[in-house]
Amino acid sequence: MGRKLMTNNDYQEAIRVLNVLLRFDNNAYEGYFLRGIAKYNLDDLLGADADFTNAVSLNPVFTGAFYYRAITRTRLGNYDDALNDFKQAIELRAGLPDPYYSRGVTRLLNQQFKLAIEDFDKYIRYEKRHTRLCRPCCRDCGSQRAACEGSPYPHIQGKRPSR
Repeated sequence: MGRKLMTNNDYQEAIRVLNVLLRFDNNAYEGYFLRGIAKYNLDDLLGADADFTNAVSLNPVFTGAFYYRAITRTRLGNYDDALNDFKQAIELRAGLPDPYYSRGVTRLLNQQFKLAIEDFDKYIRYEKRHTRLCRPCCRDCGSQRAACEGSPYPHIQGKRPSR
């Protein structure tokens, strides 16, 4: 229910629903994660940070929570902690392009220019590979979609990956 409300940008109501869930199950790491995203979208960055922290405390291999907490901490100007979270996200899911781009932005803001350029270069390298494998099949591209039929990876079969 909370996820559907967030899809419709009804973040306040999503938070209300997720609060009820978390009252009944305070170990629901995904509930904290989703509520953190809702709070982030409402510019409650401190609340989002706290929820992402709860999510990674409950599930220390939850890449998305590290990634979004890093973005939140970057917006808060807490660059060192953000960089540590990006490091965790990258170690957990090496090869995803977005954490490199976002970490590059954080390093740029932190005036670590050489390291930022290295991250942007990695982003470009991984994004090209990711685009070649996934993106053509995620769009309504007609003939390219047929080439992906039978792929063992749902997102390469034209379906959006579930969160």
